[in-house]
Amino acid sequence: MNPNVIGNITNIIDPYVKAIRACKTKAELTQLLETEWAELCPDALAQARELPDDESWLWVVKHCRQKRHIKRVNELAGAILLPATILKIGELVLTFGIPDGCAYNQLHGSA
Repeated sequence: MNPNVIGNITNIIDPYVKAIRACKTKAELTQLLETEWAELCPDALAQARELPDDESWLWVVKHCRQKRHIKRVNELAGAILLPATILKIGELVLTFGIPDGCAYNQLHGSA
């Protein structure tokens, strides 16, 4: 997502989550993050590049909601599942009840 086109009512979090969930391989994930989310989520891209293989990503997707695997999931893909910018946006959205785009613009002093 290009930060220059984020308006106050732009939905950011849901499209990110849907996009990464659709990825079935490390290559798909890395390409998605490079082409659509690199500026917004550089931490996610860096961690995606460090994933050992496709099986690691599939394992993360399968086990990310299981409490007993949370430490390993976080080690492999914590920044992919919850990039710093997405976390900050989510905090503002929940605290103030504002749209994603408005939260992003508040964080970056625009609009």
